[in-house]
Amino acid sequence: MASVHTSRHASLRSRSPRIEHLEDRLALTAGPTVIDFEVSSTQWTTQFEDHLSASSQGTLGYRVPTGSASQLKSLPWKNVDTLIVTFSEDVDVRREHLSISGIGVTSFTVQQFHYDISTHRATWTLTSPLASNSYSVEIDGDGVSPVKNLQGAPLDGEWTTSTDTFPSGNSSAGGDFSFAFRVLVGDANQTNTVDYYDYYNAGLKTGLTTASAGYSALYDFNGSGDHSSADASDAYSRMWSTYPSGSPVGTSNDAPTNRGGGYFYIAPSTVDLAIDLWDQFSDAETVDPALTYQIISSSSDSVWSSKSINATSGTLDLVPAANSSGRSVLIVRATDSQGQFTDAKFVVDVGNKFGVPSLYFSIEETQYDQWTITGTVTDDGPREGLLVTFAGAVNCSARVDSLGRFTIVVILEADDWADVIGWVYDWDGGRSDPYIKFAGYA
Repeated sequence: MASVHTSRHASLRSRSPRIEHLEDRLALTAGPTVIDFEVSSTQWTTQFEDHLSASSQGTLGYRVPTGSASQLKSLPWKNVDTLIVTFSEDVDVRREHLSISGIGVTSFTVQQFHYDISTHRATWTLTSPLASNSYSVEIDGDGVSPVKNLQGAPLDGEWTTSTDTFPSGNSSAGGDFSFAFRVLVGDANQTNTVDYYDYYNAGLKTGLTTASAGYSALYDFNGSGDHSSADASDAYSRMWSTYPSGSPVGTSNDAPTNRGGGYFYIAPSTVDLAIDLWDQFSDAETVDPALTYQIISSSSDSVWSSKSINATSGTLDLVPAANSSGRSVLIVRATDSQGQFTDAKFVVDVGNKFGVPSLYFSIEETQYDQWTITGTVTDDGPREGLLVTFAGAVNCSARVDSLGRFTIVVILEADDWADVIGWVYDWDGGRSDPYIKFAGYA
């Protein structure tokens, strides 16, 4: 089996119907780990965030303590809506790799996702702030298409609440990162109940700012950077509130996972398209037919004569309208029996291909059994950071630079000489045609 020797970034993402059934040939490398977990808010001020950083309480937000019972101490802010996870290395991570649940609650929707290649930091922003509850966050390390490093090794994410410290994992690639934390708005003294002392001390601090002695981020419930009467009012209005009893749904039930959706093209002569959802989605506790599938949203509906989900065959059935042309983006959700769900995005070009990237690469043996793959990506949008994914003789990915170039070096013995298949998705979801090159000597 080929393994990655060195890489300017190298993960098998089986998202195309033409390549998703290829044998999964993982490189024998250690899996990436999680090295930090922070919470933040789109409503926190720069002054508040700078105070957290200057006081070593976080980098971009508030770092949840680990290694003791402090991991479950109350987070007292009323507007936490952002989760920030930092990985040990560059990874292929997507919006759908995170799931979150609370006690009796699973309806959390990610409004925005961002991954910073240089810091290996992934940020999920939710559509609304987290209410007072106990939460379980899961980063997928063992689903149908988990977080992987660029050599193809899945996340080493195992975690024991209130005991483990970063990095995550058990030194074996392939395991979810399941992280627990708690939000109790107004519980600044972190006693698991909003009490008189939370209210009294918040009142005493009124007028203080991040520049004042005695300022405390824990009593600044809205993250404004100053203590105002509103902070004391927040504590007073929640007096004697505590956590609901029980455990978050995700503690004992994995959320469904998916391959990330994909790109499809329907030529003018094509009658219809059936996308196999049972191949696209998977769940640890629920068989594919028992998941509930639904179309959450779709764009450019005028290109469709009909669109529906066939529960019997497990397919997303799309019939184009006569003489239609355009790009439609469909979001499909799979929900398990406990209410946890995952969303996948399907980009479909009807009639024409609209702005898909193109890919070219060459393969050359530069040392004995060492092969260099060098190539370029062209696209009408930004190319920096795009992932070129390889399957066949090798299984890895390459990160594209600002000029559309990439280079990786793999170890490939004679017994493994075979076709290398590459493809790339652009930021809009358009996918290049697979490019195939033989690795070895004819």
